[in-house]
Amino acid sequence: MPGLFGILNEEAPVQAFDLHKMAQLLKPEIQGISEVWLDDTGILGWGREVLEYVLPPGQPITGEGEIFILLDGEIVECREAGQVNRFVLDTYRRGGCEALGHLNGGVCAGIWERRPGRLTLLTDYLGLRPLFYIHQPGRLAFASEIKALLALNWLRPQINEEALAEWLAFEVVDGDRTLFEGVKRLPPGAMLVWEKGQITVCQYAQPCYVENGKGWSESRWVETFIEGLRQSLQRRLGSPDGFVLPLSGGLDSRFLLALLYADLRHPLPLVTYGGKGSRDVERARKMAEMTRYPHQVLYLENDYLSHFARPCLERTEGFLNIIDSHGWVLNRLSSVYKVLVLGNGADLFLNTAESSYPPEIRAISDPFDAYFAYINDLFKLSEWKYWFTPGFVKRFLDLPRQRIEEEIAHTPGSTLALRLDTHRLFFYEVDYILHGLNVIRPRFEYTEPYLDRDLVELMLSLPPDLRKKRRLQKLALMRLSPELARVEGGPLAHPSALDRWLDRFTRRWRWGLRRLKVIQDAHLALPSSTFADVHQLLRLKPNRQWLEKILLGSRFLERGWFRPEAVRQAFYEHMHGQHNYTRQLGAMATIEMLVQHFIEEQPEGYHEIAMVKVGEEA
Repeated sequence: MPGLFGILNEEAPVQAFDLHKMAQLLKPEIQGISEVWLDDTGILGWGREVLEYVLPPGQPITGEGEIFILLDGEIVECREAGQVNRFVLDTYRRGGCEALGHLNGGVCAGIWERRPGRLTLLTDYLGLRPLFYIHQPGRLAFASEIKALLALNWLRPQINEEALAEWLAFEVVDGDRTLFEGVKRLPPGAMLVWEKGQITVCQYAQPCYVENGKGWSESRWVETFIEGLRQSLQRRLGSPDGFVLPLSGGLDSRFLLALLYADLRHPLPLVTYGGKGSRDVERARKMAEMTRYPHQVLYLENDYLSHFARPCLERTEGFLNIIDSHGWVLNRLSSVYKVLVLGNGADLFLNTAESSYPPEIRAISDPFDAYFAYINDLFKLSEWKYWFTPGFVKRFLDLPRQRIEEEIAHTPGSTLALRLDTHRLFFYEVDYILHGLNVIRPRFEYTEPYLDRDLVELMLSLPPDLRKKRRLQKLALMRLSPELARVEGGPLAHPSALDRWLDRFTRRWRWGLRRLKVIQDAHLALPSSTFADVHQLLRLKPNRQWLEKILLGSRFLERGWFRPEAVRQAFYEHMHGQHNYTRQLGAMATIEMLVQHFIEEQPEGYHEIAMVKVGEEA
């Protein structure tokens, strides 16, 4: 992923060769901005490899020869390329380092104060632009991707098994931890200060849900939300040339489309991806026809996973389950569009943890136990003795729950319900989605209208009853565009009598086939949004053969983490339709590919990185 990189060394001058090694691994896959700078003192060398659509060249930004600022990200308050650097410097002079972290749009930044010899690194308060670092006596290295740090050979890459245990429980690694021993992440809203060989890390911002003290009516909340998102879009789009809106069949991108069509009148191109027969493709097609916006469909072929998994792993560095690598297909559009207008965030902010629980979790009386059962959705702790080796279970079984207890104890909020909602949002949901952005970052910039600073502040103050099951968003969509709200998946959608009859018939037909033992329970789930039948994905021959080579080979089975008999049984039961282990098998493959690619040199047997087997339809 493009971004920042640098080395600070008290013991020996920083070498340009090392900086260029880091830069090469962060270089965008299309034309971008490449800047490398060595301080006259020889202590610091840093630079950036970024796309050229958001922040202009001319960094580090200097102030009187003593202050140097390096940034990556988006600044929506200032869109004039010739004014951005001056705006950044003025912002720093008025409010210091923290003011840079609160810039609307999200940045990561480095500030070098030459006279005291102090380096400050920071991430924005939502963590939209990550930074990782290695700190050793007398020296510090940082970068927007872990692979740029590993290239320095400061440490021998090893898996951080505590972080691995956490990831296997939740599919996220929280705080400053990463899956690599000795490599840390600067958390969202955090600041690292290096001075005289020592570092301190502090939290300068920690957003949280607050109790509603506004006393507004429901109608006023709806109007304020619509207006806040309208302003966010206006600030971000300006001239929309080169922008494209990925349109799914859900509510978030649909609401952005409704605003664009009803108020802003920007004829923004639309793109949808999915398997043939998926709900997303059909719903998006209907909405594109209603608005008459240009619409393109990228179809995912049956064997896409075996082609997309490795490049996605290389970009996300193990933070993303390879099962979620379908977003890679958007890279096909990089020769046509420059910026993705993404709908991330609304489903996270405009919801409550409790309203997301399935029935079996809502039956748990203790709020913390219910919440933990909800987020522990990969390998359930109650099943660890089946999945993992005795040694791994003995060392780490208690760790995931301890982590969550500690984090919630330090999460701000006036009530336990608000603290749980805040934890779910910032330490779980946002974290996973933002790592997924690395899939497209080397070819696209992106903008996140729902994550506008002012809109986030508004959404964090919403009453829980308006957040529950995204009620505010549904009310706003019905007011703004009843037509789009009536498309399948919208709050005003009502299936016809024929559709209801066909649905009942299909359900009964499937249950009948189950009773005759023609199909298994794992086939009874409804089709997903992205795929016609997600449970069949890994059962298809090209994906099954690819996965078998990874998981049933001696290399993975002898790692000492998973019980070989459990892996074999899960693989067999999934492939024969007896259980749905899609995410678990994907997680195992993610870990094995991570080890082979980043720790063991030259992994064998995987496909070369290539954009292949992706059909498209105008």
